[in-house]
Amino acid sequence: MSNNILEGGLPIQLSNMENLGYLDISENRLSGSILASSFNLARVGYLYMQKNAFNGSIPNAFFKSSSLLVLDLRDNKLSGSIPNQIDDKFPNRFLLLGGNHLEGHIPLELCKLRNMHILDLSRNRLTGSVPSCFSDMLFWTVKDASENDDLIIGFGGGTNTDTEVNLQVGFVTKNRYESYEGSILIYMTGLDLSSNELTGDIPKDIGNLQQIKAMNLSHNFLSGSIPESFSNLTNIESLDLSHNKLSGRIPPQLTQLNSLAIFNVSINNLSGPVPDKGQFGTFDESNYGGNPGLYCGPQIKRNCVSSEPTTPPATPSGAGEEEDESAIDMVSFYWSLLQPMSQQ
Repeated sequence: MSNNILEGGLPIQLSNMENLGYLDISENRLSGSILASSFNLARVGYLYMQKNAFNGSIPNAFFKSSSLLVLDLRDNKLSGSIPNQIDDKFPNRFLLLGGNHLEGHIPLELCKLRNMHILDLSRNRLTGSVPSCFSDMLFWTVKDASENDDLIIGFGGGTNTDTEVNLQVGFVTKNRYESYEGSILIYMTGLDLSSNELTGDIPKDIGNLQQIKAMNLSHNFLSGSIPESFSNLTNIESLDLSHNKLSGRIPPQLTQLNSLAIFNVSINNLSGPVPDKGQFGTFDESNYGGNPGLYCGPQIKRNCVSSEPTTPPATPSGAGEEEDESAIDMVSFYWSLLQPMSQQ
């Protein structure tokens, strides 16, 4: 029933479908509140309700289900906070709530979801800090696909004996929207907290998510430094920290990330040299724009004569003033180059 012109609210007849395990009503014009009583939450495993006009709050009962593996509510008009009453047996692996009007802090109870593959809370109005306990969520992939057959087949909360499901989940990674389908989802993991109002430091414990493939923390108000522990993200392919208030140097340890294909730290307050070893030699200037303190590196087309700027020798009065004025002009010049990129 997806991608049609269905209108109105959820039909009450859904509650009579006791064996309903899979429902895709995405990309319609459905509206109104989402009632948990519309579904048999002991049975349904896959709910695709994205790209409609549902409003109101997210039912707490969804997070007490013993069968719900995929919950996609992206791009609706849902408001309120993310439910913080999460059952220990809630098996969810794809929680997609981006593009709504959700407010408040990210509940620490989400850290109970240790089998998470993709968590998308982007494009909301979430405040507070990034929970350090996210490191408990693992964002794991499996070495043996047979361990995760319940993601691909089974309507009834993941049982392998029911009708086959061709599972599909969309996620923004490597700066573009990708739709992952079928068994490839076993190997895809991601965390997207972008375009919120999050503050504070990035927890160093996030660096323990060794199997995560994509992480997007951009367009927030995060401060402090980039954790050196991010060098432990050995499987990461896309890391976007742009449009924040991060300061300090780009940790040279990040050059150990051999799988990294996308790295963006533009529009921050970073300083020091730009690493150029390993994958970092492939990133262009646009990934660093809007950081006037980044003073050298081939990516920003400034040679590194030494590891850091040297203090110029003392000069006679008058001459020094002329040099100071020249230095100020050069800073303005570089900033004028970087500023258009920050507006792209």
